[in-house]
Amino acid sequence: MRIVAGHSFNRGTGQSTILANLAACLAMNGKKVCLVDACYSSPSSHYFFGLDTDEIEYTLNDYLWGNCDIEAAVVDLTRRLRVGTQVNGELTLVSASSEHSEIMRIMRGGFYVDLLGDGLQELGEILDSDIMLIDAASGLDEPTTMTISMADLLFVILRPDQRDFFGTGILLDVAQKLEVPDVELLINQVPSDFEISQVMDEVSRTYKRPVALGLPYSETVAAVASAGLVVLRNAGDPVSRQFNHLADHLTKHWEPLG
Repeated sequence: MRIVAGHSFNRGTGQSTILANLAACLAMNGKKVCLVDACYSSPSSHYFFGLDTDEIEYTLNDYLWGNCDIEAAVVDLTRRLRVGTQVNGELTLVSASSEHSEIMRIMRGGFYVDLLGDGLQELGEILDSDIMLIDAASGLDEPTTMTISMADLLFVILRPDQRDFFGTGILLDVAQKLEVPDVELLINQVPSDFEISQVMDEVSRTYKRPVALGLPYSETVAAVASAGLVVLRNAGDPVSRQFNHLADHLTKHWEPLG
């Protein structure tokens, strides 16, 4: 199993949108994918798959507090995904809790941080996953740093924004100190009056890191509004093709997977 973490220094970069659509593309293309929503302060991955919170019996929070095994927090999304398209692989989700009391409790800390790494490794073995995608909480804290340290590949997601440029530099320094094997940049929400290839080249030169993808600001994505997957609702849209391109890039990154 390969672990890919997506992370942004600031919120609002479209990180969860990218990872949810990427997970769906990988599953449709035959990979066994486990998506872990570790955004403890604002989990949102379940929205993209039309999953109500009452359909999630146990969450990542329950596991971190020692209230359940990690396997109990798994929700199988494969059948749900097949309603809209052909799926040759599998997709499962482990989500942090959306309950206000749980969000406040987890943000105060005191949970078993060491369980996170052990649990995710165990989960990958149980599910026999090809790829585990972790939607890490924005910013830097102890569980997020642990998530980054586990990654075989870290996608740092940013917008062409000065705050994001500053935060990206901090994240890259942390990733280097944690000796993350591979780090790539994803640029999202590039304004229409910007030339995406030039932005990608400039960012790559600035940080001396490869840029895996540059995405324009998309009215299509905005219209979906986290209530679904753009790769299912608008499969022919340029942004959907870009998500599939990213899935192909990720697959070829480790050929053969397994």
